[in-house]
Amino acid sequence: MSFSVEVTVPGTMRITGDEVPPFSPPNGSVLYRTDLGKRYSFDQSLGWSEQADTILSVQKVFGAKCDDVADDTAAVQAALDSLGSTATAQRTGPQTSILIPGKCRITNTLTAKRKSFTLEGTGWGLQDGSANAAYLRWDGPAGIPMLKIQDCANTHVRNLRLVGNITNKPSAGLNFNQTGPSGAALTANTVEDVMIGLLSNNEGNNGDQFVDGILLDGYPNNNAEHTFKNIKVNHVSRDGFHVSAVQSVDLSLHGAYFSLCGRSAIYNCGYIVGTNVVFAGCAIDIMHPYLDDQAANSGARTQIQGYFSENAGRMADLDAGHLILNGTSYALSASTNADGKVIRADSNSTSVSVEIRNLYWFQSAAPPTPPYLALSPKTNGTRHIVIDGCAAWSALTGGTNGMDVATTGSTARAYLYLRDYPQTTGTTPVRVAQNFIQGASGLNWNINRFEVKAGVFTTATRPAAADYAGFIIYVSDGAGGSKFQGSDGSSWVSLG
Repeated sequence: MSFSVEVTVPGTMRITGDEVPPFSPPNGSVLYRTDLGKRYSFDQSLGWSEQADTILSVQKVFGAKCDDVADDTAAVQAALDSLGSTATAQRTGPQTSILIPGKCRITNTLTAKRKSFTLEGTGWGLQDGSANAAYLRWDGPAGIPMLKIQDCANTHVRNLRLVGNITNKPSAGLNFNQTGPSGAALTANTVEDVMIGLLSNNEGNNGDQFVDGILLDGYPNNNAEHTFKNIKVNHVSRDGFHVSAVQSVDLSLHGAYFSLCGRSAIYNCGYIVGTNVVFAGCAIDIMHPYLDDQAANSGARTQIQGYFSENAGRMADLDAGHLILNGTSYALSASTNADGKVIRADSNSTSVSVEIRNLYWFQSAAPPTPPYLALSPKTNGTRHIVIDGCAAWSALTGGTNGMDVATTGSTARAYLYLRDYPQTTGTTPVRVAQNFIQGASGLNWNINRFEVKAGVFTTATRPAAADYAGFIIYVSDGAGGSKFQGSDGSSWVSLG
């Protein structure tokens, strides 16, 4: 075994050895046992006694320079390795805090496996200033993560900044990785007051510093129940928050800021519940991909209370799952995707739903041509769309349709509910194509606020009336007063 001893009264010194030092130090002296990750204090009447909570400085205890010049990788890794056995049973016990007191240059992935600890700094600070800043700065090869948390439970990362490298981008700033079915559960970890990426354009490392900001990957089970509070991810080439597993459930995201994410701010295959999330200049704010292992379930779920976005290409790109936004502000701008689709839902998934309540949709600069909301279920797809309370739609201009909904494939179905959805100046606010409005609840709207174009057919292309009971269509070759027809469940009847 090995010890590091700090004698703090009356002076300060550090010695190491294989056994307890053969002397009686002054009261208040501290001994740190590196093989167990425990700290002991000395009292002349009681002797050595274990301290319940341990704070270990990578600089004071493990010899890191923290000057942003020397390679501190070995020292920080030694601090992580000192936290005890990798056996599952050793993850319990007193919480150990590893302190990053300054600027640490890192050249290889830092890995903590099957641990329970806190890794914390003393604040963010600028890379080229802020003498008291605390960060880990990447100076290693591209394509590997900077900090990997593997099979850990009840771990905290807080008050720390991760600085990447625009030339050799790490695959992620923070990587939560589940090793496999035999690994311990990766669960109940917390990230708080953490900055990943560029803090200021004046730093000199201006550009995409990471591929992903935060990455959850590995074996799909158990990588779940994590909490992320007051985090900022800025300038990454792919995703700000990437959740790759369907079983990454009960993820909490509170007080987050995502900026300049090359593909999406949130790439979600699991379940996320968030509050007060801000998006700025991301290609897509929220993205739900379709995965083969989602075929038997409902796919991703993202639910956010308090959503603000500006200069994004899209609000959402949904190939699967369910999106719920409440208290939503979205600024259309010149950055809006060229097809004008702010929300796109178009997939082979069995179910997709969009629910937006209390939406304030405004225009900060001239956007591309609408449709602003485009939903196109493919064959056998089902879509549920709810927009409840929409303000300032009248400020939007240009284009043909404010909402463009259509289907491909004769068996695709969708349900649409709209309330307080105002008219778009100079446009048709809603265009509904064939097969779209299905189900017992049908299409609900405030008839005084906007209009809906019925699906257009010919007599030969009309769908089976039995599939469209209660719906109205427009038959372009219908004679005289027979152009508008309604289904009574068995046949199409002229409405006169």
